[in-house]
Amino acid sequence: MRSVGLLPAKIWLTHLSLPTGNRKGYAFIGNLPPNTHGVLDDAIVAMAHSVGDSIRSFWASSLGETQGACSGGDDTVTLKLKAAAAVKTVALSEDLSAGQKVADYTLEVRTAAGGWKAVGTRETIGMQFLHEVGKMVDAVRVRCTKTAAAGARVKVNALSLAPTEA
Repeated sequence: MRSVGLLPAKIWLTHLSLPTGNRKGYAFIGNLPPNTHGVLDDAIVAMAHSVGDSIRSFWASSLGETQGACSGGDDTVTLKLKAAAAVKTVALSEDLSAGQKVADYTLEVRTAAGGWKAVGTRETIGMQFLHEVGKMVDAVRVRCTKTAAAGARVKVNALSLAPTEA
């Protein structure tokens, strides 16, 4: 079998962050195999540390987060930032302890002009979904338009970095 070599950390981060809408139904599972002596090579360890550092930097770029309930119809969960900021990514997650409930939503941002603008629409949030935003905003909201059952809990996190920039 031919070895394809070690993928750079940025490629790993790109695959790990593909819930941004480009993942076509696959889950990325990284394989960091040991060498023929059963030991991880230094290059693999260094790359894994680099990926971990980048992931920690990405989540540390949070500008604020909130959570709230969505029952469908026109419910919203709104995150108001302390001041207008450049938001590159919005991470959404849903409490799945009682099953996945959000069945349709729109992500909106409020710009300096004061108006709300839709930046993403999807059917489900699930465990986590990353939306690329790339706008100067002072608030972010999720408009839940349909739920499979009442009591959906949604968490909204605005971040100043894109996953591959960390």
